[in-house]
Amino acid sequence: MGLGLPAAKRAPKPKSAKLVGTSLGVAASLLLGHARGANETPTVEVLQKWLEAESESSRSDPDLAHVLNARSLRVRLAVESHHPMHPTALDALRREVKGDPRHPEYVRLAQAENYLKRGACVERRTAWMQGGGGHMWRVNSDFDCVTDVGQAMPSHDTGWRPDGAWLLNGPPRPEIVLFDPRKGFPPNRDISGFKDLALNPFRELLFARIGWLGEPQIDAAGSRLEDPDQLELRVVSKSMQRIGTIRARWDASTERALVSDFKLESTDVNAPAFARGFMLRATGWLYEPVLSRWIAGRVEIRSLGGDLERAFVYTDAIPIDEKQLEFIVATPSPDKADGVRDWRIERILDYSADPGAPVRHDPFLGRAPLITASSDTSTSRWLRYLGWATGVVLVGALIVIRLARKRATADVG
Repeated sequence: MGLGLPAAKRAPKPKSAKLVGTSLGVAASLLLGHARGANETPTVEVLQKWLEAESESSRSDPDLAHVLNARSLRVRLAVESHHPMHPTALDALRREVKGDPRHPEYVRLAQAENYLKRGACVERRTAWMQGGGGHMWRVNSDFDCVTDVGQAMPSHDTGWRPDGAWLLNGPPRPEIVLFDPRKGFPPNRDISGFKDLALNPFRELLFARIGWLGEPQIDAAGSRLEDPDQLELRVVSKSMQRIGTIRARWDASTERALVSDFKLESTDVNAPAFARGFMLRATGWLYEPVLSRWIAGRVEIRSLGGDLERAFVYTDAIPIDEKQLEFIVATPSPDKADGVRDWRIERILDYSADPGAPVRHDPFLGRAPLITASSDTSTSRWLRYLGWATGVVLVGALIVIRLARKRATADVG
C-alpha cells in the first residue's frame, strides 16, 4: 500500500543491528520485512535516528534557517481554514451571542456561519525571505472569504527591514502603516509575528508536525510493517506526555520517512484544547531541489473527532537574489512603484516616531496627528478576524515548540 511515489533507492544491508530486549527484538524482526530481505527496510535504530533529527530540526529552528541556508527564497502556498460546527452547537452559540459583535464568541460564530454558506476560507500566501541569517522578509496574503460583517476579506502585505516595518492594506482604500520595531508597536498592531504566518504553514508541509512529539521514542513492540514500503510506528513522548501513531513510507535514498498519516493524542488530562490531539494526513510528497529536501504537496489537519479544520497546500519555491529582495521588501509609498502591488496608496498611518502618537498622512491633504489610535479601525477589524482564522494553530505550534525546547534545556541542566 504505497503512496504512489517513485521507487526509492534501497539502503545497503546493515552489518549489524544490535537490539536490546526480547520484545524489541521481536518487533524489529517485523520491521525488517523478511518477505523481501532485511536490506530493504530500515532498522529501528535508523528510524529512531530520523525521528529524533526531524523533531529536533522542526523545534529548534523557528526561522527555518537550515532550510533557507544561504539562499533567499520566494515561497508560495495556500491555507484553507475550515470551521465546521454541529447544528446543535451552532444553535446554542447563536442563542449565546445574540448578534452582539462585542461578545467574545462573535467571530467564531461568524466563521461558522460563513463556512455553512461559502465553504472554507482560502488564503494564498507568498513569502519572500532572506537567507544567510538575514532578517528582511515580506508576506503577501490574498483571501477568498469574507469578514464577520460579510465584506470581502481585504488583501494585505507585511514587510520587515532593518530600518523599519510596514503593513500594507489593500482596496477598497489602500493604506500603508509604518512602524519602527526598535520603538515598539501600538496595542493590537504588533506585526513582528507575521513572518510566522508564512513560516508555520511551510513548517507543516516540511515536517508534518513531527516536532509536536518533543523528544520521541519509538515503541517497537507497538510498531509494524504492513508491506515493504509502509511503516506504522507507535511513538511515545514522555516529556510532552503524548502518544503518536505514524504511518509512512521510507525513502532509503535520503534516509527519511514520508509521513502519510499521523495521529497525536495527549496523555495529560490538563492539556489545553489545542494540545489534546489531532489527526494529520500528508499527500503529494515531492523532492524539491531548491530546498534540497522533501516537502508535502498537501497537509490536512483534523480534530480527533474527524472534522477537517485546516489544510496547507504547497505551490512552489524559487531562489531570488538580494537585489530582487531589496526591491520587493522596500517600504511602499504613494510616489514610487511597489515591488509587487499596483495599488494607489490613499493614506499613511505613521507609528514610527511614537507608537502612542501616530501621524496620519493623506497624500492630498497633508499630515495631521490622529486624535486617538482607535481611529485606525480598518486595520484592527480585519486583524481581529484574521487572528481567529489563523492564530489558534500558529499559537499552538509556537507554544509546543517553545515548551519542547524549554523542557529539553531543563533536562540538560
